[in-house]
Amino acid sequence: MNSALESLGVPQASRTKILGQAEAWTGSYRVLEQREDGATIRVVVEVEIDDRRLAKAAAVSPATAKPATRVPVIASWAREDPCPAFVREVGSQRLLATGVFSERDPNPWPMVAALTCEDLGPVAYTDAWGVRVRITICEQGSSPQCDGTTRTVVTREAVEFAGQAEDAWRLAAGQASAAIARAMRVVQGAQLRVELVEPWPAARVRRVEKLLGEAVVDIRGVTVAGITADGAVQLAVDGPLSAEELADRIDGRTLTGGGALRVVDVGDGLVRVRIGG
Repeated sequence: MNSALESLGVPQASRTKILGQAEAWTGSYRVLEQREDGATIRVVVEVEIDDRRLAKAAAVSPATAKPATRVPVIASWAREDPCPAFVREVGSQRLLATGVFSERDPNPWPMVAALTCEDLGPVAYTDAWGVRVRITICEQGSSPQCDGTTRTVVTREAVEFAGQAEDAWRLAAGQASAAIARAMRVVQGAQLRVELVEPWPAARVRRVEKLLGEAVVDIRGVTVAGITADGAVQLAVDGPLSAEELADRIDGRTLTGGGALRVVDVGDGLVRVRIGG
């Protein structure tokens, strides 16, 4: 709780009352470590804290809690891989409804959104129809497309089934939009990047994402934030850690499925890693 209050910039004098009602701001918790030496027991836990409500309770203005961030604005939609006409409309409405994206903002982060649709057709021996919708969000550049010349920020897809094809398309567009919004929240809050060198096969990326999200205290969220020109994958990390602190916590950590994370380099807000033996 003290770490959360410090990251929000809450003055020391305002913390006593909040700490006395800690249960109001904490959610689920997980035991990370337990040690006994006969006389004492040491337990390390990871606790989920609702920092948005906490900031309001402490009367911390957004400017005090965090530096101003650019607001994602969908400047245009790229040419669509054959999609029913209404799918883009559903996706656009859902993205705006999440509150993550805006139609306009004085501090905009211009984006291009791209849709890819796949009609999976009727499901054998059922009355269901299946579809797949993928939404990709790229930074706006010289090209109006998400074609590799602009940085991909996030991409998510959803597969849905329904009795009518139109219902399936609407469900999939809504689910993909919701997944994009969740990922963008992490990207916006992230002050850190972890860059995984030699990330293929893709399972390597998922293993590193799982380690960061589940085993490192103080990390609130992790999502794939893009691919560099040399093929490295960048993960956006939301949490109050510096690059040096994060590097210390993950260097040498064992990954699920084998191998260990090795820190290659630490820079301004960036930790470069590779998977070693």
